[in-house]
Amino acid sequence: MLMVGSVDPLLSRVARWEHLGKRTFSDGTILIAPMPTRGSAAYLHRLYGPLSQDDISDIEERIGSVLPDEIVEFYKFHNGCSLFSGSIKLFGLVRTYRRSDLEAMERNPIDIVLPALDRRAIHPNSSIQIGAYLDGTRMLINNDGSVVRVPQIGPETVLNTWGGFWIWFLSEIDRISHLYGADGAELADFEQIMPAVSPLVAR
Repeated sequence: MLMVGSVDPLLSRVARWEHLGKRTFSDGTILIAPMPTRGSAAYLHRLYGPLSQDDISDIEERIGSVLPDEIVEFYKFHNGCSLFSGSIKLFGLVRTYRRSDLEAMERNPIDIVLPALDRRAIHPNSSIQIGAYLDGTRMLINNDGSVVRVPQIGPETVLNTWGGFWIWFLSEIDRISHLYGADGAELADFEQIMPAVSPLVAR
């Protein structure tokens, strides 16, 4: 198990694009690199504000499962995120469903609770969906902390496996970072941004 300690490893990895613009909210949410060609509210990176231990306990109570230590550590930095214009999204705790409150909605990640409950209705005591890639493939974290990528629909054939949350998350950020320019533009085809299917466990 890899634990990163008190220093947020995500901020240093996305700081490369801060020169394009940065917006910070009182709850700790950070929006980096506006992408006006994608829409007036589009940003290259969205890092949602941290969760308290009470917030994390709320998630665990609502999904009926204890979260592995590594993703708990991540949530104390960020309540989910959307990176590289949504190429990777990590789900989190939705604080409001009021769509009329546009600023609050900007600080909302994709909900982790509803997908978890949907999975448990079909697969009791199974892994928890914690995120997704832009191609729709889903990221699941197992009880032992390992992370797998599975198709969006159909049988849950394992496409990739990583030995832990931080191993997956940080290695994928580092890989995809090389596929984006300093101006936030993609330097590779969509297929290259998605991870290549591999039967090996990444450690």
